[in-house]
Amino acid sequence: MKNIKDSVAENVAFFMKKQGMTASELQLLTNFGTNTIGMILSGKSTRGITIATLQTLSIALNVEPGDLVDDWQ
Repeated sequence: MKNIKDSVAENVAFFMKKQGMTASELQLLTNFGTNTIGMILSGKSTRGITIATLQTLSIALNVEPGDLVDDWQ
């Protein structure tokens, strides 16, 4: 089983690519800072991922929050 931060990073990148979305576009949709988006995409977030963050990302990516944490890839 993967670390949840790694799963979120891979899944966010997957859904961004699927939708042709850039990190800048995700930043605008989520209102997260550049550093926050970078930490999420790298899986190197020092504080982990909160449920609120997952919900915000899922809304921006038009997916369910569970799609971002599942180790399905």
